[in-house]
Amino acid sequence: MNRTPCKGGCSLCLSTERIPIDPSSLKPHILSAENVLDSFHCRNVGVNKFILEEARPFQEERLGTTYLFSYGGKVIAFATLMMAEIKRELMSDEDRLEIGKDCYPALQIGQLAVDVRYEGNGVGTYVLDWCIGLAIRTSDRIACRFIVLDAEKDAAGFYEKYGFNMLKRQDRRTHPTMYIDILPALKK
Repeated sequence: MNRTPCKGGCSLCLSTERIPIDPSSLKPHILSAENVLDSFHCRNVGVNKFILEEARPFQEERLGTTYLFSYGGKVIAFATLMMAEIKRELMSDEDRLEIGKDCYPALQIGQLAVDVRYEGNGVGTYVLDWCIGLAIRTSDRIACRFIVLDAEKDAAGFYEKYGFNMLKRQDRRTHPTMYIDILPALKK
């Protein structure tokens, strides 16, 4: 994952001190007006701006729902989810379905971030597992076959290890689009 400091090399990003935590103790809740987010800080300035300034209006406009993961009363991770689709033509040949649809239903992870002080504890993997679990549970009521996201370039390896594939023609993109098929997990 991204281990470089945010712009300006702030002291939080430069510090090697990490707070140990068992991610299974985290319980998600939907962002509300009561949530205090000022202490959250990840390595991406744009993501920090999103959670501090844009997530609430984004949610009010029904453009995405932000789930917060807290520990000791502080938000230490979050994920913003929305409905999406994935174009068949951009997928690898082996991932294309036999059904002749141009697009497949997907859940998009618009943002996923972990506070720098809690990195290295498996929190990011836990939040990603939770997002995929939600997609699986939702797919019984609203069709959802894939999870899709636009990854930070230096986070692409994290998602590849998890099983995500990159869409075709992504090499020049700052945020390459990646996807994973959830049907194998549904069949378990």
